[in-house]
Amino acid sequence: MPKLPPLPKVIDERYDSVKGYLDLYCGKASDEIFLRKMEPSGLDDHTYAELNEKCIRMARAMKQKGMTGKCIALIAENRFEHYVCMFGAFMAGATYLPLNTSQDVQTTAYMLNFAGAEFLFASERFEGYSRELKGMCEQLSDVIGLDSGMSCSYTYESMLDAGGEGTADEMFYGNFDDGRTAMFCFTSGTTSGKPKCVELTCNNLFIAARYKIHATAEIIPVDRNIMYYSPLPTFHLASFALMVTYVIPCGWTCAISNSPHESLRDVKLFSPRSTTIVPAIAKAFLSMLEAEVEAKGDSEWFKRYKDECDAGKHPLSERRELCKKYLSPVGGELEKVTVVGAMSDIEVVKRLRYFGINYSCEYGLTECSPLVTTDLTEYRCFGSVGRIVPYMEAKLVDGVLYVKGGNVMKGYYKNPEATREILSEDGWLCTGDLAEINEDGFVFIRGRANSIAVLSNGENIDVDELTNRFISLPSIDEMIIIADKKNNNDTLGALVYPASGASREDVERDIFSMNEKLPIQKRIMRFRLVDKPFEKNSMMKIKRYLYVEEEI
Repeated sequence: MPKLPPLPKVIDERYDSVKGYLDLYCGKASDEIFLRKMEPSGLDDHTYAELNEKCIRMARAMKQKGMTGKCIALIAENRFEHYVCMFGAFMAGATYLPLNTSQDVQTTAYMLNFAGAEFLFASERFEGYSRELKGMCEQLSDVIGLDSGMSCSYTYESMLDAGGEGTADEMFYGNFDDGRTAMFCFTSGTTSGKPKCVELTCNNLFIAARYKIHATAEIIPVDRNIMYYSPLPTFHLASFALMVTYVIPCGWTCAISNSPHESLRDVKLFSPRSTTIVPAIAKAFLSMLEAEVEAKGDSEWFKRYKDECDAGKHPLSERRELCKKYLSPVGGELEKVTVVGAMSDIEVVKRLRYFGINYSCEYGLTECSPLVTTDLTEYRCFGSVGRIVPYMEAKLVDGVLYVKGGNVMKGYYKNPEATREILSEDGWLCTGDLAEINEDGFVFIRGRANSIAVLSNGENIDVDELTNRFISLPSIDEMIIIADKKNNNDTLGALVYPASGASREDVERDIFSMNEKLPIQKRIMRFRLVDKPFEKNSMMKIKRYLYVEEEI
């Protein structure tokens, strides 16, 4: 591969604060639709002009009510008000804490107490939940209702009304160089123990937008209003980063769902050209596309066509025309899928591209706000997660990826010991991910340094990389690979959640077929079927630590 030019490093100097960011990009898109969602009453649309106006009003109201310097939390389904409250908190000089809607009340109460949250925005769906939280959190002074009719001292609408008066030159917080903690993000729970609280500044959160990472998205021009779809939970940092880095600077219309579980319905409803999803949803989209081929009676043709693609025929644009009739399950217009949240599965990439759908993968972690790599350029290396973003440095230490840059967190709140374990005094952050970097700067994530199965002979097996191979099999939906305790840890075993309609014999046949392609130490010698999907965190990652002591 030829030596590639670096990603552009020019910072956008047109704004230096959250308000400047909103004024610039909302001013350019103005009457275009920012956010779209299907409600029982029909489509619910909000424009860029509305976003900017309501964020300013909310910031004024928060300042008036003494929220500057305080922690403000929000719990609600995916909705427009998330963005108004979040940007408002930044500009009011408060610290914003988005809450996971799927966790138990005890965990949420722990987060609120740890962060010292004094104000909580809650939707009607979580009204009872928020009353429980108020009883468990002494410092929580007010619950603010996002919906009318809630029994709260004041509401979202009354806040907006209170913030309606102000001057054009009013001073707001949210400058990128002030170092204030703008957001608390609790780690998502892929490891055991209590979640840690990550402190992020406005500079951390907006640096990707300031370095115009969106300008590297070659398939969709900047400032063109296209339909984009995100099923990611709005409370998650990845969802925020996508909005701030790509959607708003590009003036796209973003369609959202209440939860990732509605993605199979909503991708067809909204007919997006581009979407960002987690690997589990990518695999589900692929299954729908392949089922459409079979439903149209074209299985034999498609098999020959795939062989031709593998032989180097049919460029991506031609594939799209040849396979357009199969795209209706994903809305008919889908051109680009970006996968976040886990390692890229090369087999899924290949199979999506048969349908003319381009595929990219971004890599990051909460402690990096979260973007670390991107491959949204004309240069792509399949199997990699792209190249390090231009505002970061990277190095490998004993095979583990370390990074440094303006997006790296301040630290773990109230936890200096945990901060020192991961973040050096000179700013290098240990990601905990095993990686390789090739001569052109493409990063290959090989798994978590702690996601290793150790066999009795001392052999270390990277179960993340191996799992990706097995879950590409048609009979397997989910899998957890562990050392087989019943065999004295001499071999690998697996817990398998089978694909719909797959029998034990189907799973056994597919595992045996894959085993033949692997060295003996990486073969699955025994497996046990489970009757329900594995427990996952908010980004649909399996909580592997809950199952590593299971017997096969």
